[in-house]
Amino acid sequence: MAEPTDIPVLPSQIVAERTHLVIPSLPNWIEPTVEFLRHKAVLGGACQETRSGKLLIALHEAITNAIIHGNLEVSSDLKELGDTQFAAALAQRCTDPTLASRKVDIVVDFDGNMCRWVITDQGRGFDVERILARCLSDDPEVLLSSGRGILMMKSFLDDVRFELGGRRVILALSRYSG
Repeated sequence: MAEPTDIPVLPSQIVAERTHLVIPSLPNWIEPTVEFLRHKAVLGGACQETRSGKLLIALHEAITNAIIHGNLEVSSDLKELGDTQFAAALAQRCTDPTLASRKVDIVVDFDGNMCRWVITDQGRGFDVERILARCLSDDPEVLLSSGRGILMMKSFLDDVRFELGGRRVILALSRYSG
């Protein structure tokens, strides 16, 4: 019989959980959304606290891509021209009513073993095959250019897939990996 002082480990008892968020395409929503999702994954047992920093980075990259590059259509090529051009384009796009009204849909499914984050934007998408080929090449320039976020997501998680022409990314993490 369990001692009255034994504290139950509730996350180990979760057999399934689903969270569905719809967030606006505003850059100031990225940090709190990522932190909420990280905290929820740790609290629910989908991710160990020791691995949650890597999960945080992967989620940050995915949600940033959805908002900034997807919905607001700010090209990552602008980063290579300098911070001022990128910042100016981002500020302008945030005030464009058509782009700024787009939403990011985030569905988190945890089945007790595997957690999946499905992040879908309303942008134009991107050439997934070309970017993946560039990211997986041996070219050292890839570390200096756009696409680093995809490399980080792939190295920090168990699976990263793209659908809908790059408008949707599915991130997966096994409770027992890492």
